Formats: sequence, structure tokens, C-alpha cells
Amino acid sequence: MSNYKYYGGENFGVVSKHKLLNWVKPNTRILELGAATGYMNKYLKNNLNCTITCVELNPEMAQKTTEFSEKTIIADLDDDLWCNEVEGLFDYIILADVLEHLRKPEDTLSKAINFLKHEGELLLSIPNISHSAVIFSLYDGDFTYNDWGLLDDTHIHFFTWKTFEKMLSNLNMKLVEGDVKFKAPACTELKKFMIKHPLIAPFVIIRKDAFIYQFYTSWKRKGVSASSKKMIRRPAFFLFIKLILEDVSYFFYSLMFPNKKFRK
Repeated sequence: MSNYKYYGGENFGVVSKHKLLNWVKPNTRILELGAATGYMNKYLKNNLNCTITCVELNPEMAQKTTEFSEKTIIADLDDDLWCNEVEGLFDYIILADVLEHLRKPEDTLSKAINFLKHEGELLLSIPNISHSAVIFSLYDGDFTYNDWGLLDDTHIHFFTWKTFEKMLSNLNMKLVEGDVKFKAPACTELKKFMIKHPLIAPFVIIRKDAFIYQFYTSWKRKGVSASSKKMIRRPAFFLFIKLILEDVSYFFYSLMFPNKKFRK
């Protein structure tokens, strides 16, 4: 994780609506790894009265977390030094869009779990490399990195749900709850349109995770008694139709305004 860029939270939507925050209980102790500027910490501290320890590589961003954290550690998560400075056990350990930036994400998670209380929760979010926009890009012979999104140029690991779940299972963790963000291919930063891929589009979009842009997950140790909620990975019928219509409408939008940038 030696290469970093400035993440201020502007690409993450309304912070209070970040889906990982839905699972955090008030008055708990939290370790956030890869805290960026502390844009989540502010909400956790002010709204949920949590006590937070942060680990962040970028000194400039780390400095911004100190207003809301009990302790901020400037360290590389791919190294072991941060482990020596973390104190005590935590109710939640959060890595929000961090694992894809690490050289050895499984090793980092293994170390982090040592600081999790027996019944604590590991809260993780990751982008989905098997999103249809990426599949269409590969079909076009295109795998161009961007300054943010699915192919962020600082991503060095890519996950499908299968590989992500296997990694957590190897660490003796089980999924307790999950949520997803759906996006039509045209509405991603890759701007890939189904209508331009008529021969393969039907086969690409019927896949289970075809429209999943991001996974939000909560994990507990396998030995802990906890009910697990099924994660919905395929959009319901009307949402499926809505995503297709969005894709088509953005195609015509791009024809009318070819130089206009848009995000959705």
C-alpha cells in the first residue's frame, strides 16, 4: 500500500448513508483500517458516540482523522508495525474500500481479526470486478485504469464474490449480513453500454452479480452464535428492468452530449 492518493469521501456518497454504518451500534469501540480523512469517523463519533482508533498511510489524511479519533496511527497496512501500536480489542473493525489496495489483503485481515472481540464484527466493503461494465470492457479489449471506481489505478487486488467469500472463510469468518450497490454498466465510470454489445449482453446481464458495483458485508467468527441474513445479489424484476432502461437512456444521453461527464 505504498502508493496512495487523496480520498476525502467525495466519491462515497452521503457518509451517513454508507451501508456499513447501518450495522454499527452506538457507544462501541471501533478500529478503522485505511481511514482516509476520517469522513466516516466524524459520523461515528458525533452521531453514535463511538470510540475510534484509526490506521492511515497518508500523513495528510491521517492528520484530519485526529479530530474524531481516540488514536491515529500512521502506518502501511501491508507491514506489521501498525499492529504494535493498536491497543485493546474492538467491537467493530472496518475496512471500507481498502482491501483492493493491499498487496496481501488476507494477511492484513488475519492480523486485524486478532484485535476483534470474540463476538465482534468485521465490516468490509469491496468493489465487484465481475460487474458487467468490466466484462464489456474486456470484450472490447479494454482494461483502462481510472482515477477512481472499479478500475481505480491504485487497485492491486480484484475480487469477485466467490474469491472474497473464500478469503473470509479461510480466516474462519462467516457472513452475518450483506448488502450491495447496483449500477447499470452505462452509469459506471467505465460508461459501457449494453446496446453496443447486442450479441453478448443477454448472457452478461443474467449473471447473478452482473449489476453489483459494490459489496457491503458484516462478518463474525464461525464459532459465534449469530443468525445470518441472506444477501440479495440479483436485482428484483422491476429493478432489473429499471437498470436496463437507465443503461439505454444513458446511451442516448451520451450521443446527445458526447463531451459531458456524468456520474450516477
